[in-house]
Amino acid sequence: KQGIGANRGNDPRVIQMQLKSDAIAREYARQIVAGNASTPGSNVTGVTNNGEFDGVARLATYSNLPADAVGVDFFELDKLILSMDQVDVLIVGPRHYALIKGLMRSAGGTDQIQIATHNVVSYAGIPVLMSRFLPFDAVDLAQPVIAARLNRDGAGGLTGLLPVSGGVDHHELGMAENSYEYKYRLAFQGGLIVPDAANTVKGTWFTHM
Repeated sequence: KQGIGANRGNDPRVIQMQLKSDAIAREYARQIVAGNASTPGSNVTGVTNNGEFDGVARLATYSNLPADAVGVDFFELDKLILSMDQVDVLIVGPRHYALIKGLMRSAGGTDQIQIATHNVVSYAGIPVLMSRFLPFDAVDLAQPVIAARLNRDGAGGLTGLLPVSGGVDHHELGMAENSYEYKYRLAFQGGLIVPDAANTVKGTWFTHM
């Protein structure tokens, strides 16, 4: 048998399952940020799902509207952070990620914090994570920055729900009846718990310039 991951070999079935597993992971990452529970089902990232859960962009309480978006600067970022008792992560789009890094370089250099084995840009000791799934207002050229509290100490905050297996479940269904092909089912059941959303997830709309 060949494994899945870096040592998967060249078995085309294993390679296809790995690619599908990667697509499922991207879909979960999308829903964590931009999921919409009012959507009965979608196929946005190439993965069919039976329904969505609300992501942080929909759950966040915003301090302003896209039409009132403000420029990215330390003062506005600090206002967002100080509006909450605890902030464990900032979620930003690619443009704002670059702008924040630029501000920090101008102020003397970027800070980094280690998460698992990865070095991540941080602001005021808070990890800054980039997501390409945050909503973008094309009329006002604005995108939000999200501040969130994570459930790291059991005292409340965002908690991602993962399968008991910890990943994608692979089920071999056998060979198709009328063709020389194998069938597999890949399944992933995930969700997001957000207690007291008003004090767990907040956002500010920033200009995209």
